[in-house]
Amino acid sequence: MGVKTTPKIQKISFDRILTWTFFLVIITVVIITFLKYFYLKDYIIQAEADCDPMAEECFIYECVPGVDEDCAEDPDDPEAMLSYYKLVEKKAFLVPLCDPNDENCDALNCAGLKEDNCKEILCSDETKEEGIECVDPVAYAESHPEEEEDESVSEEECDPEGDEECEAAGEESESEECAPDDEECANEEDSVESGTDDSAE
Repeated sequence: MGVKTTPKIQKISFDRILTWTFFLVIITVVIITFLKYFYLKDYIIQAEADCDPMAEECFIYECVPGVDEDCAEDPDDPEAMLSYYKLVEKKAFLVPLCDPNDENCDALNCAGLKEDNCKEILCSDETKEEGIECVDPVAYAESHPEEEEDESVSEEECDPEGDEECEAAGEESESEECAPDDEECANEEDSVESGTDDSAE
């Protein structure tokens, strides 16, 4: 009898080892996955970020009226329906918890980070999908010349005490504010003019 029972005991022990090994492997994989994705957040996320078509090769997106919010055709501005973006791949644990629509939220910035942790993907033949077009920054800059800034002196920028032109501009603006039927304003202007005449004498 001893010879017959020994193989049966060995078989039961081997089956138990396989069963426990299988469950241990599953538990180990679940723990590692939980730690990586939920605790350490060690995975890559991909998102669209604003792109400057004057300096970067951006992806072009044309919005669809009625589907995309704030999308409407404008005959006077054919580019009103176009927007430009680039792709950013960043480690999840480096993305701050803030509203992406907030101007102070810099969630998709790769400045100071290694390429393994964050990288920007611009539009090219290798990165664009079918139906997506790229913008050439050189051609875009030529077709969209920058408007010259107004170099006129403003009241906020100039110093009335040290700049005679600024002071004169301020006096002119004050005189323009007076209405023709306003007697008090007219009297004040007369007093100012008489004061300047006396000082000149």
